[in-house]
Amino acid sequence: MTVSFVETIDTHTLGEPTRIVLSGFPPLRGRTLKDRSRDLLHRHRAMRQALMWEPRGHVVMFGAVVVPPADPNADLGLVFMDGGGTVDMCMHGTIGAVTALVETGRLELGRHGVAVVDTPAAPIKVRIQRSGARVTAVELDGVPSRSIATGLRARLGRAKVSYDLAYGGNLIAIVRGSDLGINVEARNFRALVDAGMEVKTQAQAAWATSRSRPWPEVVSALIYAPLGKGRYRDLVVFRDHSVDRSPCGSCVSALMAQLHSLHRLKVEQWIECENLLGLAFRSRLVERDRELIPQLSGSAFITGEHRFRFDSRDPLRHGFQLV
Repeated sequence: MTVSFVETIDTHTLGEPTRIVLSGFPPLRGRTLKDRSRDLLHRHRAMRQALMWEPRGHVVMFGAVVVPPADPNADLGLVFMDGGGTVDMCMHGTIGAVTALVETGRLELGRHGVAVVDTPAAPIKVRIQRSGARVTAVELDGVPSRSIATGLRARLGRAKVSYDLAYGGNLIAIVRGSDLGINVEARNFRALVDAGMEVKTQAQAAWATSRSRPWPEVVSALIYAPLGKGRYRDLVVFRDHSVDRSPCGSCVSALMAQLHSLHRLKVEQWIECENLLGLAFRSRLVERDRELIPQLSGSAFITGEHRFRFDSRDPLRHGFQLV
């Protein structure tokens, strides 16, 4: 019999969980954070599933492994994972991880409350607002975002629906709720999830046939609705009918890039994008070196600190899913 332990802190960012892995995860190989993300995906499936799946996790659990940064100017590194694999960028996860590490004294900040987080997508700058020992908000400069394609078509039942593709740290399929004939409201949750999953599946199938694919997959489908000037509501569907409980930072970044390409959003124009719970990220695009950089602000809360036990006798030590 052997027993091992993994220590984590759990947070939620506007309702979306992040499990921050502090110790006990096998060392990740690779010179860059992108290399280490690939290593996590290919060599550490059992440990990833053990932390994300039941009985320790659940169908929408998300994780961030704290690693040494590869960028010499960064203060820490984060490699992101969920029950289905890895992703290059996660803003809600970064907000959760930075909040937890600062509030527990594991991340020291400079006098201006600024830190640099290395991620598989790129290093990103974060600014922390505090009230005493508590973090009240985390502001992030995301990765350069841009429109990829507009007016693509997916078939939902007998209807053809138009969607766009944009990049905001991950590749996102974007569709208006009105084009689906569904109001973006909590009471339509199941219909939105089913429609979003179908759009994502078809967008990925079409993307897989394209000749030039700088990103391997369409990570999510974002369904959105304008609520008024500078205000939006969205629902984000990713793998296996999983739903991001937050508005999804990389998705909001992609949405802003797409709106800008359609002349519906100006540079430095602030917007708020809320989830079905009415909780919002505040964000804008700024232009830097001829690239569009999303700036986003949100808050997270610690929900628990864990010392997970892995017993070699346990037949479910690597987790399970009932789909």
